[in-house]
Amino acid sequence: MRFLRRAAVCTVIVATSAVGIGVSTGAVGATARPNTRRAGPVAPFKKTFFGMSMGADLTQLPDSTFDFEMNTMRKIGVHWVRAIIPWGLVQQHGPDGDDWTLVDRLVQSVKAEGMQLDAIIDNPPLWAGASPPNVPGCTVTPPFDLQAYANFAALVAQRYGSAMVSAIEVENSPNIPGIWPTPDTCDYTRLMKDVYPAVKGVDKKMIVMNGGVGGTRTHKGAIAADKWIAQLYQKGAAGTFDALSFHPYSYPCVPSDGCATRTWGLLTKVRQLMSSKGDGAKKIWGTEFGAPTSGVGNDGHVTEAVQSKILVDGMKQWAAFPWSGPFFVYEFRDNGTDPTDKSMWFGLVSNDFKHKKPAFFAYQFEATGKGTPPS
Repeated sequence: MRFLRRAAVCTVIVATSAVGIGVSTGAVGATARPNTRRAGPVAPFKKTFFGMSMGADLTQLPDSTFDFEMNTMRKIGVHWVRAIIPWGLVQQHGPDGDDWTLVDRLVQSVKAEGMQLDAIIDNPPLWAGASPPNVPGCTVTPPFDLQAYANFAALVAQRYGSAMVSAIEVENSPNIPGIWPTPDTCDYTRLMKDVYPAVKGVDKKMIVMNGGVGGTRTHKGAIAADKWIAQLYQKGAAGTFDALSFHPYSYPCVPSDGCATRTWGLLTKVRQLMSSKGDGAKKIWGTEFGAPTSGVGNDGHVTEAVQSKILVDGMKQWAAFPWSGPFFVYEFRDNGTDPTDKSMWFGLVSNDFKHKKPAFFAYQFEATGKGTPPS
């Protein structure tokens, strides 16, 4: 499933006034923590293993909020930041009218904090979707000009290089209706075939991945993740990605229980498929994983305690796979406050930063070995 929200293509004004942002553990429901923390054991995983998948509004946050999020993530052991580079924000008025201001802030901040960036190139501008050309041999008209997208991806590689942007993903959740009203592996394979050489022609070290996929059912226009990946191979996408981006959600299930009805339960099947197609040496990056802590009945949301349990179990299980790449938790902060909308409640901290959920401390301990071990 996809919960990484898409930002609207619009003119953005970012407030830079100072805002007092405090993080308190005293909110109702917070887990009691001792004021003096004992040193934990050495972190069980290598420094570069864990990341955070961010909401689509990251580039548009006020400076004070943006800086606080970046600094706090680094302190709790986040090494990878997965965030959208909004194509429509940079080239809102056309391919020659670049405005990189807000993207520069993102890229430079991630670098300054000693983290690495996995950039999702997404949110196409309106002009790119005005009259996109059809792809020969495909039956569905793509939602935007695929060559224009590849050209922009090459510009990202040229402007920043792999020293600043370590990896890119070609869209996000293209197997679920969204930017792609009708997901289509024929068109998407053509996009991958355009993007891969465009980026590699600029910087061979930049990692290129497919847009992260999730979902276990083919219905209402969506294509199940395993079926989508199988169709990409059938259409000739092998050789157009360096690693596979996958969303192994398990909630409300704990990963070690198997979670056959969730995308976590598809991992063995997907891995076998990759090996059968000659991609056994490639890693699978877990680019979205987490659990919501509010919602309505039977929507899969869990308590904060169970969120923490799922998180810790997922981190440990993922690290044990011999083919695993970086593992990204979605997301750092709740992106809203509507108690009935579970998509707003995946954060490790509340929307106003005032409440740290148990998962916040669990992530910190697993990633750094510091703090109190999760109970």
